[in-house]
Amino acid sequence: MTCCPQGCYNSYGCGASCAVGLRVRFAPVRAAQHALPPDAAPLCFAAQVKPKPLGRLLQLQNRIMAGADKREETNVKISQHPVGVAALLIGLPLFSNVASFIIFVPMFTPGRNATSADFQGAGVLVSISIGVAEIVAFVVVAALLYRERTSLKRVVNFQRSRLRSYLFTGLIALLPTLAAGWLYTQAQAQAGVESKLSSLSVGEVMLWYGLTPVTTAFLEETIWRGYAIPRLQGVWRSLLLTSLSFALFHGIFNPLALVATFVQGLVWGWAYRRTESTAPGMALHFISRYLALVPGFG
Repeated sequence: MTCCPQGCYNSYGCGASCAVGLRVRFAPVRAAQHALPPDAAPLCFAAQVKPKPLGRLLQLQNRIMAGADKREETNVKISQHPVGVAALLIGLPLFSNVASFIIFVPMFTPGRNATSADFQGAGVLVSISIGVAEIVAFVVVAALLYRERTSLKRVVNFQRSRLRSYLFTGLIALLPTLAAGWLYTQAQAQAGVESKLSSLSVGEVMLWYGLTPVTTAFLEETIWRGYAIPRLQGVWRSLLLTSLSFALFHGIFNPLALVATFVQGLVWGWAYRRTESTAPGMALHFISRYLALVPGFG
């Protein structure tokens, strides 16, 4: 028994949009708009008390569709790509260390007296190879984000309204960043890497203190923090795995550098977890590149 000649149903048994495009909520209004007899209004009112079977089916269907839409929206926001994340976290350190091994091994061949200039040149080659690897990894991340229908802007997630939170988090993370940066400069000094401006050419100054800090801060924070961390399950698990990969990427042949970059990865990863933005980590990463300019650090 229907309450409307158009056969309209909803979760209450009637009142849904019918074939003529009408939607009414109360029984008397339905009776007036559909030109029902006066005695049809009580039936419609009674139909609201006990839902019709078709109304129940429509209600269940709506709930299922709403749940599917919600799951689809969540998957678009953060899509899990374990293969892609694993390839980045493992492939980048592997490439970095293989390239360093190939470039530096000839320096230690028997009968060759390598000079500091030779080591400086090898260091530049390693830096170039690492930079190329980071650019390739960034292109891979951009491709994965395109598949997720996620923009790079959402990965960086910089919001002006949260500048106070970024500043507060950055101030907390500044001290361990300075400590790890000092340790990293000591590791570079032990490896024979010159960090004093007086011994660098204009081109090297522009490379190490102009282009390199900006590009490395943006690329590395986007890859290890902005992309990898939210796609790994568990807060500590994501921090440890990304920090370990970040440290191994910067070399396994220098224990001090390994420890320093691991601490940096933890600190900057914590800053990302706290703010859900790479902005504080990029700023701290940028600052750490200039520690060699501070007296006592280089």
